[in-house]
Amino acid sequence: MKLFTPQTLLMCAALTCIPSICPAPKTSAAQLISHDKPAKNELLRQELLRMRAEDQAVRQRWIERKYDAEVAREMTVLDAKHTARLRAIYKKYGFPGVRLVGRDGADAARTMMLHSPSVAFQKESLVYLERAAKRREAPYHDVATLTDKILTAEGKLQLYGTQFDLHDGKLILKPVADPARLEQRRARMGLMPMAEYVRELEEMYKMPAASAPVQTPRP
Repeated sequence: MKLFTPQTLLMCAALTCIPSICPAPKTSAAQLISHDKPAKNELLRQELLRMRAEDQAVRQRWIERKYDAEVAREMTVLDAKHTARLRAIYKKYGFPGVRLVGRDGADAARTMMLHSPSVAFQKESLVYLERAAKRREAPYHDVATLTDKILTAEGKLQLYGTQFDLHDGKLILKPVADPARLEQRRARMGLMPMAEYVRELEEMYKMPAASAPVQTPRP
């Protein structure tokens, strides 16, 4: 019996116990500034952590109830609420990076940004996230993941190979632009090589995954 659809796979990806549909690159920590001081805005950090706790709790309950439609609706409402709050935070601070809210606070903001039901909001987020990455306040692999999410949501070819669908019990890489240069683009954004990435996915989800990008030409 199939337990996941492509949609549920993406939703489950954000659970703390299931880190991401794209395993975190081993180089991600080196991309960020070294910042051991307390967060400049501890109140905002605590708010973001509470928001992420809500995000994770509803998704955990959704899985435990076998993808119950009522919980799914609750999750959609919560995601929209978090999107509205993040918009307000962006207008005041930009993307809340590690100096402002600590690494865990920045990670919480990223999680909810990726869960937003609004592609328009994710496009707004990408601008702020790119600025934060240039300041080393956010890792570039997050920029790559968000870019691919936006592209695939719009029916376009992804650039970095972070997005997969589930078909017949196997993870299949969504179509990629210019696959011959995929590894170069991944390395530039701090992502692991595709072969290693696929192994991580197979171990994480306990199912086979495509071992090569789909050979799709540019539109």
